[in-house]
Amino acid sequence: MFNESKTRRFSLEHMLLARRDDTYIFIQAGTIKVGDFLVYDINNRMSDVQVESIGLLDETADVYDFSVTPYDLFIAGDIS
Repeated sequence: MFNESKTRRFSLEHMLLARRDDTYIFIQAGTIKVGDFLVYDINNRMSDVQVESIGLLDETADVYDFSVTPYDLFIAGDIS
């Protein structure tokens, strides 16, 4: 989880849109670092939110993999 938000948590393999060194990239959640920025949808506006803390949760949860045509890009939980 990022920034202590238990509502926005991901498996380590989830691909997220992030900004690192002023470059936007898709990156696995497990490789996000403090100081990176995650792209959030806030009030229908894309916003960069800096990662200030990273936490790991030891839990079992159902994970769903969606395919979206044509680009496989979608927003879930306010994150691209």
